Amino acid sequence: MCTNTGRVCEYIETPDRRRRAMREIHVTPAPNFVARRLLPRRLVDPSQIDLSPIERRYLDLFRVHTSKKCTGSIADDFWQRLVHQVAEEEPAVRHAAIAISSMHWQFLQEAESTNSKSLSRANPSANKSSSFTLAQCTKALVSLRQRLTIGGAYASSSAHREAMLVTCIILVSLSLFQGDVKAVTSHLRSGYSVLMEWQRVNFDGNTSGMVLMRAFSDLQLHRITFSLPQHDVEADELPLW
Repeated sequence: MCTNTGRVCEYIETPDRRRRAMREIHVTPAPNFVARRLLPRRLVDPSQIDLSPIERRYLDLFRVHTSKKCTGSIADDFWQRLVHQVAEEEPAVRHAAIAISSMHWQFLQEAESTNSKSLSRANPSANKSSSFTLAQCTKALVSLRQRLTIGGAYASSSAHREAMLVTCIILVSLSLFQGDVKAVTSHLRSGYSVLMEWQRVNFDGNTSGMVLMRAFSDLQLHRITFSLPQHDVEADELPLW
C-alpha cells in the first residue's frame, strides 16, 4: 500500500534503477562494442604484405625523411610525388627505396659517431647495414628481371618502362651516395637508352615522361660535378639533355 496515494503498489519490491541498468548491460551488449571487438584491424598497407618488419620501417623512413632529403629545399615532382605513387604498385621500386633509406640511416649513424673512421670495426651493425642495402638492391633488380621474363603486353607497356626508370634513378642516387662512379655511369647509360626509346613514342602519353627526363638530367649533372677527372676521361660521355 502506497502511503501517499492509498493505492496498492504494482511492484512486489521497490525497483532499483541502478540494478536494472546493470542487468540491461549484461544481457544486451552495446552494438558498437561488439563491432569493435569482432572486426579485424588493418595492420599494414596491402603493398607491404610481402615485406619484413625491418623493410617496412625503412620504407616508412624513406617516405617521411629520406625522400625529402633527396630534394633539399627545392620542390621536386619526382621525389615528392612520382616515386611514392609507383612504389605502391611496383616491388622493384619499393626495394630500391628501402635500399637508399637504409644507406641514409647508416650515414646518420656515422654522423652521430664520435669516431667515424673506426665505426665499422667498433660497431658490427655498420657491416650488417651495408649487407642489408646490397640485398635490397639485388631484390629490386631481380624483381625487374622477373617482370621482363613474364613478357606479354606488360613488358613493353608504359607502366613497366616507368617502373624501370624510377628504379634506375633511385639506384643511381644510391651509387652517388656511396661514391661509386662506375655504378652511376652504368646505371645512367642503361636508363638513358630506355628513356630515349620511350621518348620516341612520346612516352605513350604518360605525363611522367618529362618528370623522369628532368630527373635523369639532374643526375647526369651530379655525376659530372662529383666524379673524378680520370673517370670522366676514361668513360664515354653521355649527352646532356
